[in-house]
Amino acid sequence: MTSLVFHSSFRSDNKYRNCVIFDYESNNTIILQKDYCLMTERFSSNQLGIGPYNPLMEKLPSPLLSIDGNLQVLWANQAARKLFGGLPDGRCLDDLIDVDAEELKKIRAESRNDSSDKPHLIVKQGRTSVRELEIRFVHLPSVSQQNDSSVVVIYDLTPHTQLDKTRADFIANASHELRTPLASLVGFIETLQGPAKDDVEAREQFLSIMADQTRRMTRLVEDLMSLSKIEMNEYEAPDDSVELGSLLKGVASSLAIQAQAKRVDIKVTGDLEKVVIGDFDQIEQIFFNLIENAIKYGDEDSTVLIDVVQVDLISNMIGIKITDQGHGIPKKYLDRLTERFFRVDKARSRSLGGTGLGLAIVKHIINRHRGHLLIDSEEGVGSTFEVRLPLKLAV
Repeated sequence: MTSLVFHSSFRSDNKYRNCVIFDYESNNTIILQKDYCLMTERFSSNQLGIGPYNPLMEKLPSPLLSIDGNLQVLWANQAARKLFGGLPDGRCLDDLIDVDAEELKKIRAESRNDSSDKPHLIVKQGRTSVRELEIRFVHLPSVSQQNDSSVVVIYDLTPHTQLDKTRADFIANASHELRTPLASLVGFIETLQGPAKDDVEAREQFLSIMADQTRRMTRLVEDLMSLSKIEMNEYEAPDDSVELGSLLKGVASSLAIQAQAKRVDIKVTGDLEKVVIGDFDQIEQIFFNLIENAIKYGDEDSTVLIDVVQVDLISNMIGIKITDQGHGIPKKYLDRLTERFFRVDKARSRSLGGTGLGLAIVKHIINRHRGHLLIDSEEGVGSTFEVRLPLKLAV
């Protein structure tokens, strides 16, 4: 985290200005001298360089406030106004961050002698939706005895806190998903080594279950490795050309046996001549996951329709819709479908061999391709997953 704070000092003739930059990441102070001919009238209300006359501070990504000795906000940059949902000018800092005024004044006073790079205050706001803010005070030279100004540097820790929670949840879920089949394997092995040692019928039954549990763990590990690999290069957009028609027909053909087992008819229609920008293997994985899900969760004796449609010429995107005829998904769950390990029906998903990572993998691949995933579903009718990908422009 880097936070830069500026303040200025002047010579008596207003011809020179020292611009001081505080860098909290390196805990360094950089002093730049500029030879300017400054007009006293312009800076009479802005001697410290904090305010609308400083466009650089206005555009800094860190929320910054200028406050007086009574904690009243004199100025706020664009990031601060966005953070507090409007113009905090004239309001008091204690009101903005919901901290007792006397306590805040005490912390501010103590911070004058604190040269460390530690935050002076961490504030948690809200109950259901918690926001965590790191507060630092930077004390500027007073222009007059009546002006006891400070700059308040605010860093919103909420995204990092949420990321840490997501990682912790992911580890817990992955551990749970592996622990269950492992416990099952250990139990069967102990039984075969003990009471069922000479029981041929039990041995055959247990070995079959153990093989299923082993395959389940293998699928989970493969999906975890696949997700990790995709995330590593998610921010590097691919630039190869991929012919949609041959790819979609190939995926449908590879899933034909699985579809026949449920008497599901796979139909591929639309403009199959289109070429998109992407990584062939990853795009193939997108549609393998989505079409396989449509077969798994669709009804027997039904149809899975794969339709390639033009979204619009302006955005230069093509849409590929995968529609099944199944039970459908409740609307309240649609936004969570791409979360790792989220399942609408956990027991059914596991019985069908799902790891809970398939749609998360799809989402990250689509993100890498600068595309979009749209999901619509109606209970008792079925679901449609639409993948939008950028078209390859003709040269």
